[in-house]
Amino acid sequence: MAVDAQFKLKTKEWDRVLKKVRKKWKDIKNRKEFAGIISANVFRDITAHFEDEQGSKGPWRDWSTQYAKHMKKIGKGENLILQDSGKLKGSLEPLKGKFRTNSSGVIFFTRAKTKDGFAYAALHNKGGKFHPKRDFMWLSSEGRIMITQQTEKWLKEGL
Repeated sequence: MAVDAQFKLKTKEWDRVLKKVRKKWKDIKNRKEFAGIISANVFRDITAHFEDEQGSKGPWRDWSTQYAKHMKKIGKGENLILQDSGKLKGSLEPLKGKFRTNSSGVIFFTRAKTKDGFAYAALHNKGGKFHPKRDFMWLSSEGRIMITQQTEKWLKEGL
């Protein structure tokens, strides 16, 4: 037995909803509001990479033998990778507004540097000639799911 079903889409109502969603996303003020809403999850996800010593492609490379000996000699041989002083991990402050918004979306960042101005965060996150890449500024699949859920909720507010 076949059952007939009808689905009616009222164009004016749908257009009104889409217009509100587009306006909300285009509004830079609201994008900053949105960045503030997702900041806690971004922060939690990125700091977990330090705890897990995990990059976007797998575990971080261990210290070189020479560097491990140096760290042990100065009494820091048991420290986790990239967590000697805590400065790098502590420089992640999306909850304090360390993010930018632009026409592409929201950008979270850290500008952690050494005492002599060396771009410490960027070097570790991207890697360099003498430094292995140990990326930490990325979102896990769980982090992306949480942010997607928050985005959906934020866009639906006020519709």
